[in-house]
Amino acid sequence: MKKTIAVLFAIASAAVFAGMNDVLVSFNSLYTPDTDKYADGTTVLDGEWYALVCIKDGKADIVDAASLAKDGRCPRYVFTIDESKLDACAGGVLGVYLLDTRDFSADPSGKKRTENLGENGYPVYNAMAATKGEMKRTGNFASATAGTSVSAGSYDLAAAGVKSPKVTSIDVSGDEVVVTVSDTVPFVGYTLESGDGAFNFMVLPGADTSNGNATGVITLKAPKKDGAQFFKVSSVK
Repeated sequence: MKKTIAVLFAIASAAVFAGMNDVLVSFNSLYTPDTDKYADGTTVLDGEWYALVCIKDGKADIVDAASLAKDGRCPRYVFTIDESKLDACAGGVLGVYLLDTRDFSADPSGKKRTENLGENGYPVYNAMAATKGEMKRTGNFASATAGTSVSAGSYDLAAAGVKSPKVTSIDVSGDEVVVTVSDTVPFVGYTLESGDGAFNFMVLPGADTSNGNATGVITLKAPKKDGAQFFKVSSVK
């Protein structure tokens, strides 16, 4: 008989029973504490996908996924996984991740999710971010304690192949500093941080925030201050 693994989003006091041939993996919260965000700071769309992911040898492989998001959160849900899929993750770590499946080629405003599927049968995604603590299996039971909600800064952009933005020009002739940036992507929000030296950068009040776009080139503005200013482009957090 094949075993199954049940991954459950449930409140801490919930009682869950599994058969003798089942492996139970439970979470200790029903929702993330607040609304989950994409890497541009917007709230996840209804129907967005959450995935049970195996992280092993530096690679992320989806074990199972479902279109679940409602009102910015993941509702109660049970993944039922064949044990063979779990065995393939031996030596790795399981976690639940939010996928950004928005299709900016179909809708540049980011309000449409993709209909394209990858070889694994799950949607093609831009980037992923962990929604829960890591899970480790011990015998027939594993658990994870809820972490914070997914923020714009939670995404592993390097793993998604996102390049570091490049400053191509700076104009300080007016009342604002105007910076032209290349190598941006539509699903990430960018802003200017300012400092009076090589350290202690921060986003100034009034500084622009802008998504990247298909051309990769955007313009960002920030208030000009007296004296020397140093600027860097960063993704929103």
